[in-house]
Order: sequence, then C-alpha cells, then structure tokens
Amino acid sequence: MTTSRPFRRCNSPRTEPSGWTRLGGYEFDPGFLSRTEDVILKRSGTGEGAFEEALALEAGLSRSALKEVLVSLEARGRGTAVRGRFFSGDGFIEKRLSPFEKQILQTLREAGTAGVNPVFLRISGALEVLDRLGEKKLAVRLEENLYWSEETLVSMACLLLADQPPGSRLTIARAREKTGLSRRFVLPLMGILEQRGFLIREGDERVVRGDKNAKAD
Repeated sequence: MTTSRPFRRCNSPRTEPSGWTRLGGYEFDPGFLSRTEDVILKRSGTGEGAFEEALALEAGLSRSALKEVLVSLEARGRGTAVRGRFFSGDGFIEKRLSPFEKQILQTLREAGTAGVNPVFLRISGALEVLDRLGEKKLAVRLEENLYWSEETLVSMACLLLADQPPGSRLTIARAREKTGLSRRFVLPLMGILEQRGFLIREGDERVVRGDKNAKAD
C-alpha cells in the first residue's frame, strides 16, 4: 500500500516491518508521529488543555487517527483525555474549579449554540464567573452578555472549516449554511476565528489561512 500521507489505516495484521509505527488501527511515519506528539503536548500543556477537534485540524489527522495517538500518550502517562479535550501531564484544569464555576460551566455546555446571557441567569456573580471561565479558555464571549462554552465554539468552528482548503473563501451566507447558525451568531464566530488566526477578512468574505500559526486550542 502506498500513500503520500504520513499516516494510514491498517485493516489487517502487519506481517512484516514497514518502518512505520503501529498505533491501534493506524500506522504513522515515525518522524511525523514524533512531531505530532510534540505539538499535542505543547498545545495541551497550558492548564486549559486542547480540544481534540482542534488538535486534529492542526495536525492534519482524522479524528480516529488522532484518537490512536492520544491513547498512546495516555498509556505512557503523558496526559489525560477528558470530555473531548486532552491535557498533558496532570493539568486537568476542571479539577481546580470551584463548585460555582462548575455549575456555570455545566449550564454553558447544556445551552449549546443558544449560549448563556448572565443577566437571564439571575445568579449573583455569574458574569464574573463567566469571565473567569473565559480566562481559563473554558468559555468565550460572543458579544456583550452572550457566552458559549469553548466546546461549542470549537464544534462550530470545525463545521465551518470542514472541506475548506487553505486560500478558499467563505461568505456569511455560506457560513450560515454550513453551521446552521443565524447571522447573529455567525458574525462573532467568524470574528473569533479571525482573532485566532484561522481566517483573514477580505471585504465581505473571509479567507482560510494555510499556515500553522492559528491558535487551535
């Protein structure tokens, strides 16, 4: 089997050495695997961890191939996978949240793309907690008094960027079609992706960046 990609799926037991590293149902070019693990550990070592969708996008891996790499890292004690996010070492930040912060975070996650307006929560201190969760990269402010969980943001970003090669263009109408979001949500989503380096604005369109400088986590 030949492929230009630095990883490939293996559907049968390997009978002779290929020079590649076997992890579960995939084989990886050793150099590529080493670089990928370095990126994963760097991205997920800040205390906030890194979302698996974002890691897959940055590494150019399928989700299933990324899973095999993360399972290998976890088996070697290099990190922990929790709720779709990978934490290198023992840096799982949610362990250090207060009960109130955990309550607000759970509310955010349950709200999905509808988001949370702290005014409507009618809970004293909710706005301050949401801002603290934002500092920990667990929440993101879309607009004044409207917050998403970081998981929701990453999920929508992956929908938006799917099948968009570097240099391709996105209109607001196309972004709405791909995500199912209204203009109210699409505009701040695209704005955040501009800030994080995934998109560049050119007039009324956004261009998908082709380098690796985006802040994927």
